[in-house]
Amino acid sequence: MKYRVIVRPEAEDDLKGAFSWYEDNRVGLGYDFLLQVNAGLNFIMRNPEIHLIEYKGTRKHIIKRFPYKIIYLIAKGLLWPMRLLPIQDTVNKVASYPPSQPITFKSGNLEMILRCNDETQGPEIFIYIRDGQLLTDIEHDKIRDRIMKGSFDSEFAKVKLQLNANPTRVESWEIDLTGQIISPLKPHIFLTEMRNASFLEVNISRGEFHYSGHFLLKNKIPPHWVPCGGREAK
Repeated sequence: MKYRVIVRPEAEDDLKGAFSWYEDNRVGLGYDFLLQVNAGLNFIMRNPEIHLIEYKGTRKHIIKRFPYKIIYLIAKGLLWPMRLLPIQDTVNKVASYPPSQPITFKSGNLEMILRCNDETQGPEIFIYIRDGQLLTDIEHDKIRDRIMKGSFDSEFAKVKLQLNANPTRVESWEIDLTGQIISPLKPHIFLTEMRNASFLEVNISRGEFHYSGHFLLKNKIPPHWVPCGGREAK
């Protein structure tokens, strides 16, 4: 599939700033940096889905020779390079607090993942709807128009949850920009609840879209498992 590439203004600003810094340090180094960024973008365009989905549906590609990563999003035939960021801070955090291995639960076409959020250094929980969708084509178009204007307001899905035999409760979970991933607003609280549960019943709905799953939790989350390997942001 061929994607239309739309570079966010923030990514353009990141590129200009990094280019100036390298060029000021050594003449010609800034242009070497631009070549590697361009090579990275070409690689992403050829292999857009090769990198795993991360925070809010974004993916990252680390360019060669320079400690920078391209943060990008793919949705509905569009490829959005969002930011071009240095990776040094992330490397230092991981070195000090190596994250635990993610934990994955599957139920039909739903996949729930518990892991460390590299950006917040806190727990991240999301449910991925494989071969499914929570946004209509019209909504995708509206979101694309909002992004073009610099607005990243979130959409939400209604999620009915039942842990063990506890009463069912209803929450609003944030939908990522691809329309296939939802996440709770307070993942650290939800993680604490799941540690003590044997199973989770979940029903996800938004408009015409409905999905349900039954996740077996008993003995699946180790007692001392901490997503970010040493500290857990609240």
